[in-house]
Amino acid sequence: MYSDISSNDDDLFSPSQSSSKKDQTSSLANDVEKILKETSEGKIDATLVRAKLAHALYDTSNNFVFGIDSFQRTIFNALNQLTNNAYAYNFYADVLEESIAKRIVIYDFLTSITRSASNEKILSFLANKMDINIDAFFFNTYVNSMGEMLDFVINYNIDIYAKVCSQVGRSPIQSIVSRDVNALDPKLMNSDDFVISSFAAIRKSLGFEY
Repeated sequence: MYSDISSNDDDLFSPSQSSSKKDQTSSLANDVEKILKETSEGKIDATLVRAKLAHALYDTSNNFVFGIDSFQRTIFNALNQLTNNAYAYNFYADVLEESIAKRIVIYDFLTSITRSASNEKILSFLANKMDINIDAFFFNTYVNSMGEMLDFVINYNIDIYAKVCSQVGRSPIQSIVSRDVNALDPKLMNSDDFVISSFAAIRKSLGFEY
């Protein structure tokens, strides 16, 4: 019944089992060493590359599947239900304010570059410093065309912004509607700055100046 247990205590001190494990470990080590000796360096490199590629694919797939941010939808839907969809409109207006303000800044930068491009001395200076051919054709092909597309997108989004604000009785920010880059509030382009300034206003209202 107890075939694995000896009837004699003398074999408790026998090295037979430990020797067996050592023999297995030694055999495995020998097998690995044999494989490495029989495998060329190129094949080893190829094996490592395949292993790394497989690991990268697995890791990327795992992050894609388990990188869950569905809680954002839950919060969004819950706030919409509580505000009868007013949250969605206000949130969209905030997003539009930030994106339009950033586009206006970029458009102003492109416009200033285009104005400078009309100066041949500036074009020559840029070409020499950057070691590439920068001429009027370059600006017309890349910079000017980008500016035209950006101009259309800004106007299009301002129209949407005005309609969204009207839906919730919110006054549009005039500097955005008029595309006045100098009057834009920097806090529009950085939500953290906006929140921090709100906290500062709360502190001030409570009697704390700093």
